[in-house]
Amino acid sequence: MPLDGVISYLREQKLDPTRPEVLGLPNRSQVIYSHPAEALPGLMNKMSSGDFEGSRTILVDLFMKGVTIADLGDQLLTPVLTQIGEQWADGDTEIYEERRAVGVAMRVLHELSRLLPRPQEGARVAVGGTIEGDQYSVATFLVELTLRELGWSANSLGSNLPFPTMLQAAQDVNPRLFWLSISQIEDIDRFVGALNQFQSDLAPSIALVIGGRCVNDDLRKRTRFSACCDDLQQLARYVTSIDS
Repeated sequence: MPLDGVISYLREQKLDPTRPEVLGLPNRSQVIYSHPAEALPGLMNKMSSGDFEGSRTILVDLFMKGVTIADLGDQLLTPVLTQIGEQWADGDTEIYEERRAVGVAMRVLHELSRLLPRPQEGARVAVGGTIEGDQYSVATFLVELTLRELGWSANSLGSNLPFPTMLQAAQDVNPRLFWLSISQIEDIDRFVGALNQFQSDLAPSIALVIGGRCVNDDLRKRTRFSACCDDLQQLARYVTSIDS
């Protein structure tokens, strides 16, 4: 059985592998967490110090217990990285420490990526990324993994993407869904015009989903989209509704 099939079976049956190293999994954490909220202080400590193995152990443990990628993102990774970012903005953390934490998060997400089942033939397709000037890679990768866990064939195109190249991607791939993770906007008026034009240029069959920390009520009122999701759980509910 392929690795992703073994992992899916263990998660569904809530079984602990006796030799996790054979599956490429970390050894069980000495501190056992049953819910993401319980792990928040521990993960904050590990990621703040750049401890990849410790961060990996916490997140993979919870994933193997059946915690979804959406919950890991909403309840752990996003709050931890937000707090570290705020500490850097306040001068309480060095910029290298913030960058290091982001690097740790991306490495762990790549570990989780290989544990997800491969999409079945005929799976719905989704692509997306971050807008020009937005270098934040964690959020768009979390969207990809959330959709993949739900059975979609999802692929993040990356960060800092101009609208013309995203439109070309939409025309080439013709996905069912195109997502935009919006964590940084350099010029709000220019962005609003570009986003609305992008939505108009998309094929009617493509659902445009936006979200991110820069999406506020004012932006919602000024822009056009198929759905605006405040977090990954809301995204999961939306794609489940259009997938049914």
